[in-house]
Amino acid sequence: MNYLSFGAGVNSTALMLYLLDRGVDFEAVFVNHGTDYPETYEYVQYLKDNGYKITVIKPNFQGFDNLYEYCRARKFLPSLQKRWCTYRFKLKPIWDYVERPCTMFIGISYDEKDRVKPREHYYKKPDSVRVEYPLIDAQITREDCKKIILSHGLKVPPKSGCWICPAQTQKQIIQLYVRHPDLFQKVVDLEKIRGNRHTLKEKPFTYYVPWKTVPLLNDSKEISPAERQNF
Repeated sequence: MNYLSFGAGVNSTALMLYLLDRGVDFEAVFVNHGTDYPETYEYVQYLKDNGYKITVIKPNFQGFDNLYEYCRARKFLPSLQKRWCTYRFKLKPIWDYVERPCTMFIGISYDEKDRVKPREHYYKKPDSVRVEYPLIDAQITREDCKKIILSHGLKVPPKSGCWICPAQTQKQIIQLYVRHPDLFQKVVDLEKIRGNRHTLKEKPFTYYVPWKTVPLLNDSKEISPAERQNF
């Protein structure tokens, strides 16, 4: 069996089309953990409406299928160092779903090949799952990926990612605040819950933007209405 780890971003969408053009038999699998940007879920539906087959699965970690609800219940946030959220709510659901032995296609473009990590990056990946990177092998760049998507008459998807992720850039945080204030407020609420777990001697965790030392809430509220129009 062949599978495509599908994230509904530019690279994985282009890879899906690339494999289809070459007659490769595979199943595209998208993990709905509940915290991708709404635009990503809309794009998955857009592709399905256009006839593309995408299997949508849900994680199940300690009874939770939603990353945000899990964090809220446990009163902590995703970790940039341990990346437990990636393993528990993205990778493990796929490893549990696939029929083994199998090949898993990963959509990393040639100009982003440094993102390919050693095997241990995949945590507890079963030995019976072989990972391949067709875009890197064919030297297809991210710009090439966009051209592939457009050549099929499809719109280019927005950058995929999680609105709960503390690794977001300042621009992404502002975009979340402007475009999805309800989700932004959820992150703020989670930030407050997490902070309340600390003693007065400890520093509460906050979603700091990379080059500022102010909490996410205060930083975003300082954005003027005129500035918001740029996002």
